Amino acid sequence: MSLLQRAVLILVCILLSVGCNADNGRSMSPEKGLYDFELTLILKASNLDLNSENPMGWAKYNVTITNIGVMPDEYTVEASCSNGWPTISSPSTVPIGKSVILPGDSFNISITVVVPPPSRPRAVCDLKVLAQSNDSPQKTTTEEHASIVIHCPLISIPFVTTFPVGPIAGESTTITATLRNDGDFYEPYANVSFFIDGRPIAMNMSAGRMNPGGFKNVTVKWAAVQGSHTIEARTEHWFANDENESQEINIDVRTGQSIGKIELEIDILSSVGIILVVALIIYHKKKGPDRN
Repeated sequence: MSLLQRAVLILVCILLSVGCNADNGRSMSPEKGLYDFELTLILKASNLDLNSENPMGWAKYNVTITNIGVMPDEYTVEASCSNGWPTISSPSTVPIGKSVILPGDSFNISITVVVPPPSRPRAVCDLKVLAQSNDSPQKTTTEEHASIVIHCPLISIPFVTTFPVGPIAGESTTITATLRNDGDFYEPYANVSFFIDGRPIAMNMSAGRMNPGGFKNVTVKWAAVQGSHTIEARTEHWFANDENESQEINIDVRTGQSIGKIELEIDILSSVGIILVVALIIYHKKKGPDRN
């Protein structure tokens, strides 16, 4: 549409608007009602359930702008995320193939938000879509917002234990790490690594799939070495720039008998003693009093 044609169209719309308002006995300011428009933002599809198997997501929105004024208008649309997630708009300036949008007409824009591996669990993004009227004297704007929330696992290690509790030097000791999924989505490949005094003894021990709220125990054997030691269990998050989850305990390994074995032997001796006492009582009852 040429500039002359556009000017004629605008003049006709103004005359029609003024005539309609004069017939109704009303006056109208140059701005009010001439360049009104509506903006709607609707989620069409998304992939926001993320884990190590699916570390990146997306959300696709449909934006509709409707010219509800009495003047032809042209619009510019911008989309942005509060945490910097990239947005892809098609197109970024609208309309395509037209110079103006007529009153009562509307058009759609597709906006896709790319969700990278989050820097923390339960990351939230505020999507803002801003539309501006390019022809109105005051460059009228309006905006819509949408909250994008990702769902993902969060593996923690609430407990690390050993058996025996106090092993002796050279004794085979079982180290157990208890894993828990504190997130709101499952993790297909939870794993944990074990360290003694900072040195690895077992890496990436699999706990398998962990559902939200679920627990898993992972064990490893260690030949206890005399002295004081720090035992650490660590799981590596797949989140970008996120600290690993870890838990540690301190134990003393001595020479001699382990605490666990001592307690077990005391329990066995106590049980044997009780059995012998009961057996003697039963024997004397059956034998009866000594008549000599």
